[in-house]
Amino acid sequence: LMEGRTTIMIAHRLSTIRSVDRILVLNDGELVEQGTHKSLVARHGLYRQLWQAQTRHRQRVQAARDAIGQVEPAQVAPVEGAPRPSRNGASRNGARNGASRKRSAIKAP
Repeated sequence: LMEGRTTIMIAHRLSTIRSVDRILVLNDGELVEQGTHKSLVARHGLYRQLWQAQTRHRQRVQAARDAIGQVEPAQVAPVEGAPRPSRNGASRNGARNGASRKRSAIKAP
């Protein structure tokens, strides 16, 4: 769709524009840097700071996801007051996925 055309992309997620021909970096409406992803990361400017911040965030999210996947059920501490699931996945009161079947009654004054 964009091949052979000049396309302007505005992106907050820098991985979206990583492979474009030229990146223009604006700060408070002023052009502060321009170049390819590789050349902008090689400099110590605003683009590199933003790229590193987003990369660190993605790494932390992935590490958290990996850690969750590696936790054995016996290692997870129960939450106080939460229904405990039975062997078939239902809680002790018969509701599935921890949902309660209790209904609140609202009394008229």
